[in-house]
Amino acid sequence: GAAPFVVMPLASAEITAANGVCFSSTGNTASVPDGGIGVTYAWEIMGGTITSATNTNSITYSANASGNVFLKVTVTKDGCPNLGTKTIPIQTTPTAPVPAIPANTSTYSGAFVSWTHAGGTYYDVYLDTVPSPEKLIFSGETSNFEAFIPSWVPGVTYYWKVVARNGCGTASSPVWSFVAGTCVWTGQVPALTSPLDGATGIGATATLKWNSLAGAAHYDVYVGTSSASLTRY
Repeated sequence: GAAPFVVMPLASAEITAANGVCFSSTGNTASVPDGGIGVTYAWEIMGGTITSATNTNSITYSANASGNVFLKVTVTKDGCPNLGTKTIPIQTTPTAPVPAIPANTSTYSGAFVSWTHAGGTYYDVYLDTVPSPEKLIFSGETSNFEAFIPSWVPGVTYYWKVVARNGCGTASSPVWSFVAGTCVWTGQVPALTSPLDGATGIGATATLKWNSLAGAAHYDVYVGTSSASLTRY
């Protein structure tokens, strides 16, 4: 008859590490679960340099200036190897945003300023009446790359800039200016009336309603699946 045999479970080779690292960064870490006595580990890397021992369940490494870091580890238990890999993008600082609307030194009566995407995770928008704007009017994530102007005074020159941020650094746009037009922007915004905030069970088609504002020439409606990802219609 057949001789009995025992199937030995493999030690875990699932790598735990950050999903992104900064360019030329040091002190990054990666690990696999501790397999216990008798388990061995052999780490390899591409796109960086391991700066610690390579025969333990955790390592420290540095990243190259660009590309990806590719980690590979072989975890062996009772003579049975298990392979784990992980690809980690190398992130760089964002490029400088470029202001778009309004045009530099133009006369403007709109309600938003906008800029081109610069690879940032977050954006800070400053608008002020001095050439080095310090008043923050927007800070956070955005998919539209525009910020609402709270209010202005007709005929006054305003200066604005955008700072892009991610986990690796910041980059600032040049300072642009515009002269507020004769249309008086009061800072008032429409109140959304239907559907109610947080409503459920809305059908495939729905009518969006809001209260009107005196003097408004038209309305821009934004719809999306999250507050950080809205599309203008």
